[in-house]
Amino acid sequence: MIFRSLAARSLFMVSAGAAAIALSAGTANASSYKYITSPSDSSIIVGTAQFTSYGDELEVCDSREDGHAVSVAVYYSKPDPNNPVQAPVYTLKVGGYGNCAIHNASQAVTYDLSEGHTYWFAAGLNNGVRTVTWSDVA
Repeated sequence: MIFRSLAARSLFMVSAGAAAIALSAGTANASSYKYITSPSDSSIIVGTAQFTSYGDELEVCDSREDGHAVSVAVYYSKPDPNNPVQAPVYTLKVGGYGNCAIHNASQAVTYDLSEGHTYWFAAGLNNGVRTVTWSDVA
């Protein structure tokens, strides 16, 4: 389920706040949101992300009034922090409190991920340093 309204996302985040963790490792699925946290303080949620394998839909939302955008990069292989030139398949970036952006397979070939392959998702602020990754088999 995708929460599109700011009120719904805020209510969801408040009710799940106690259990919130920063993009925990594991397989993403259609029913799970992942929390993007501040690189300087993992208790501060700055955004949310969700990947739905049916339709290869990635939704990213900025949930903090801090002047920073949040982004999620999709990689064909696990991101290597020692290889800063490793290029993602694509990156979805959104800024502005309460704003969300969505990419899905129907929008462009780039967003149509190959079936049966494990992709890695890495989140961060301002397209910069990534915090934690999670994976999904498209």
